[in-house]
Amino acid sequence: MDNMYRRWLNSKMGQFLIVSLLLSFVLILRLRGSIFRLAPDASYDIFSDTRNHPFSSIFSFADGYLSILPRLMAHVVVIAPIEYTAILSSSFTSLFWILAGLTVYFCMKELVKSWQWSILAALMVVLVPSARESSLGNIGNVRWQLFIILAVAGSSPYFVSKFSKSLIFIAFITGLSHPLAIIATIPLAFQYISSGATMRKKLGGPLLAVALTFLIQVGVHFRLGRGAIRGGITHWWANPPIFWLFNWLFPVFLCLFVVVLLFLANRGRISFESPTLSLAITGFLIGSISWIQGGIADRYFVVPTVLGWIALILLYTSSRQQFPKVSIAIFLPIALVLTLGAFKWFGPSSFIDSGPTWSSEVRRLKIVCRESPTAFVEATLSAGSAEILCTNLAD
Repeated sequence: MDNMYRRWLNSKMGQFLIVSLLLSFVLILRLRGSIFRLAPDASYDIFSDTRNHPFSSIFSFADGYLSILPRLMAHVVVIAPIEYTAILSSSFTSLFWILAGLTVYFCMKELVKSWQWSILAALMVVLVPSARESSLGNIGNVRWQLFIILAVAGSSPYFVSKFSKSLIFIAFITGLSHPLAIIATIPLAFQYISSGATMRKKLGGPLLAVALTFLIQVGVHFRLGRGAIRGGITHWWANPPIFWLFNWLFPVFLCLFVVVLLFLANRGRISFESPTLSLAITGFLIGSISWIQGGIADRYFVVPTVLGWIALILLYTSSRQQFPKVSIAIFLPIALVLTLGAFKWFGPSSFIDSGPTWSSEVRRLKIVCRESPTAFVEATLSAGSAEILCTNLAD
């Protein structure tokens, strides 16, 4: 019986279930009351568009670019009664966080051959400190989890060789969900440079998919006539609160720090196929370019934190035998800082976890629509409000 239990634990299905349950448990604890509320920045607009313009809403340019995945997800959510929009949206979004964590776990398992380090890497996907502000359960920010999946999967020769067709699909959806997906293909590009002909065939598909979708996004950009840098943004705050200062600076500098350490450890000789190098560079560029184009925003901190942490684990596990004391002296303080950050900013902020629940607002507004017939009613969110057609509230 013990041997059968051990075999099950060592099987991919056993690990899949255990890691999924662990990530789900952490997410449930983090979400708390926010799972019953709609995030103000995504609001109800995406669901309203889906209900009232089912086809055209998928290809909406409301964000200034195509963002396919959140709008496809909204089509699934609106199948259910409107009272359940918030909880289904949060749950469906969380599913992609779990998929991102599972991708990190299994790709890391092949790279470091350790389930302990792989779990530590995967946990950062659901523990990333900056997520508390507005990313938790937010359907509008689910595209950043796609960035993690694409970058980490693209850094793993095992994933590329075994799931090359799936990777093409991931690359295509990611590219149609955000223009910066082109940056998330750096691990794929680095592998392509250093691989043989057989591997290049497998890498070419996802690289081509993102290249094509990037051209589509560029076409959208020129059609809208918008600048690459959004107007009215803030690149620096005077005396910023510690949450913003930490999450804005620490992840990007962590990625840069890992790159510098990698060069020093290898005396300037680094292969392009190194996942440590490609993930750290990817995290640094995504964080930096997002900040340049969009200013300080919590959603831009998620990917650099996760990729920087993964790159640090890869660097530590590969260099601790050669530099045991130096490696531990560098790794432990950084791990401690991230652990304290994850603990301090674990629960959701008031931005996504305050005010009435969505279901209670829907019940109230249904009464308003019945007693005082009108075209629109306003739902109170944790910050601001959302306009809803009374026809959408009809049972």
